[in-house]
Amino acid sequence: MQASARPASPLSPLRRGLGAALLLASPFFPLLPARAALDAFGQPVAGAWPGKVATEAELRADIGADRAYHDALASRARPTLDAFGGLPGSGAKLGLAANGFFHTEKKGNRWLLVDPLGNAYFHLGVCGVAIGDTYTVTKGREGDFAWLPPADGADRYPSAWREGNPGVFSFYLANEIRKFDHPHDPAEFEVRMIDWLRQWGFNAIGAFSPLPPAVQAQAMPYVAHLPLDPGTAGIPALPGIPGAWDPFEAANRERIDRSFAKSVAARRDDPLLVGWFLANEPLYEDLPKVIPALKADHACKRELVAFLREKYGTLAAFNAAWGMAAPSFDALGDTALPASTRAAFDDLHAFTGRFEEAYYRLVAETFHRYDSRHLLLGSRFQPGTINDEQLCRIAGKYVDVMSFNYYTDAVDGDLLKRIAGWAGKPLLLSEFYWASDADSGLSGGRSVSSQRERGLAYRNYVEQAAALGCVVGVEWFQLIDEAASGRWFEGPGGERANCGLLGVTGRPYKEALAPMIETNDAIYAVWLDGKKPFAFDNPRFSTAGGDTKTTTAPRATGPVRVDGTTKNWPGIPPEIVPASRLVQGVVVNGQTFAATFKLCWDDANLYLLADVTDPTPMRNGYGQKGAALWLGDGLEIFLGTEEVGAGGPLRFTDRHLLVGATGPGKAAVHFAGRTAEQQTPVEAVVVPGGSGCTIEAAIPWAALGLASPPRPGIEFRFDLGVNDSADGRNRRAQLMWNGTDKNSGDRTRWGRLKLLP
Repeated sequence: MQASARPASPLSPLRRGLGAALLLASPFFPLLPARAALDAFGQPVAGAWPGKVATEAELRADIGADRAYHDALASRARPTLDAFGGLPGSGAKLGLAANGFFHTEKKGNRWLLVDPLGNAYFHLGVCGVAIGDTYTVTKGREGDFAWLPPADGADRYPSAWREGNPGVFSFYLANEIRKFDHPHDPAEFEVRMIDWLRQWGFNAIGAFSPLPPAVQAQAMPYVAHLPLDPGTAGIPALPGIPGAWDPFEAANRERIDRSFAKSVAARRDDPLLVGWFLANEPLYEDLPKVIPALKADHACKRELVAFLREKYGTLAAFNAAWGMAAPSFDALGDTALPASTRAAFDDLHAFTGRFEEAYYRLVAETFHRYDSRHLLLGSRFQPGTINDEQLCRIAGKYVDVMSFNYYTDAVDGDLLKRIAGWAGKPLLLSEFYWASDADSGLSGGRSVSSQRERGLAYRNYVEQAAALGCVVGVEWFQLIDEAASGRWFEGPGGERANCGLLGVTGRPYKEALAPMIETNDAIYAVWLDGKKPFAFDNPRFSTAGGDTKTTTAPRATGPVRVDGTTKNWPGIPPEIVPASRLVQGVVVNGQTFAATFKLCWDDANLYLLADVTDPTPMRNGYGQKGAALWLGDGLEIFLGTEEVGAGGPLRFTDRHLLVGATGPGKAAVHFAGRTAEQQTPVEAVVVPGGSGCTIEAAIPWAALGLASPPRPGIEFRFDLGVNDSADGRNRRAQLMWNGTDKNSGDRTRWGRLKLLP
């Protein structure tokens, strides 16, 4: 599931950055009901789908079935690859260097990743080649499971319990034990999985994978993570920004040096190591919100105060620019600084660049003291982070590859080329997947309607990206489905997505894998030889036909009451947001989800009235949690009043308004990405209707940063998203009038709104 906002990529930030405390009773993965929600094989009791296991005999029979399946794959016609998975002869043909390690080269307008033998290598990785996410917490909720072995291990399942974590169990491992009739053998598991990955056409072990000796023995390329987290390096995170730490703190410089001397230097000579990730989804876009609120005991806050003192010189000049009445510059250290003026916004943007420069320079210089042979693979940014020219230009000076956790349906080539151009470096699309709830029994993720559609989505994504010339690899998340009762380290509300290439019973998703294998086999023809990339014939997966639509808002004919009626509204036909404008999720067969809307205005407000056709209307349980309103039924309104002709990241005055259909009566509203102090009251109502509901909102011009009413003829950037939830806690589908599900972090695809007299 992905919001159109930066709450924009919920599965991604939740994955490893927020911690279990935030994930208990997570809205993305609701708590399972008590009483035997899972069967003895760890599958949801409810539902039936092809491949659901009923007996141990079926598991044992899978040994022969798996062997036959992979033997057939091994005999197929496929390209010959070199020892690292690169294309033999391509180095000589393209004039590439062989230096014994992975590196990048640019030939003409095309970026290339080059393997140690000097051949072109398109990185086809799988994250999480491990069993970690198959563990789930059983202690204290034993009634949720139809079967559990004795917790003391007095049977054949002791190796299915997580060592050092009592009450944490893996049904995947239990099924493996049933199948092979012996305890889990990590080395045997790794050898088998690496063999299967190669049969499926993958050529690398991706992020979040342990690296046992089997990886070296099987000579599979892999990636690693720099030891920059509290657990490995003792570096404290900045409060409120997972994955970020203070580069101005002298003690952190010493910690990094000690950590790299121990861990980085040890792998300096390994040719199988593609490179090192610096971080996972650090939310640097939150730096301008978090650092000003810190106390002076944080070095970055002291650095910010010094920056402001240097820029303004006098306290009077600073107070005038920031709209403050600070008694002294020294007092700013322990004062929360509000960014309520454009000057403050610009200053914090500039200081964020100073922070990022210090961070990347420190990491790169320290890294190269201990390893000058391997690649720095970037920070696995989310869309809302990476769509920032300043950040990309700074990071691009120090990393070799920009990694991007790009969860999307339609591949936006313009966006990817823009990022690569800003950074001057190639891209690795380092995390993505699709899930099919209907034939896996799991929930969560970017849903499609079948396992085959998962594979077709992969084909579309990988081939469209490879054809751009700026993408040098991808990493699918992940090898095995997450536990159906929630990943263990996030508690009962943890992720439980059908993200795997294998299910909990160890069965490969063959319907998904078939299209994936086609793409993996064809990747060099697409990447190097100009073969036309596969295009999924589904409008959700295409950016074609993305013309910019313009709607109009006439002036109201009289006073407008926000009551869901059109009294004193001009007599204009509504705009239509049809079911075909689905940009996120799935719509249940036989149900209709669509909307119409119209706009008008007066000197006080812009009015929007939407009629939503929804078989399960007004289901939104986030009335008290405004920032999460997008998870339930409601609207997302996007408005931009400046630089109307420019796309890219959001501007200072852009607004993203969430209107939650929390029930009949007053609607809940929230401006996304703005602090509590920056929220502006918006009157909005929800009125039940025959096939759904009507939602009306009056948005004050002042809330859009306009000091006076606009003039007729003026144009704004505008878009409207419509969200659908079946349970009030999880968004099931999203429609968008003109743009995409990336609207919250990128205004490029927003439409236009013109005010009429």
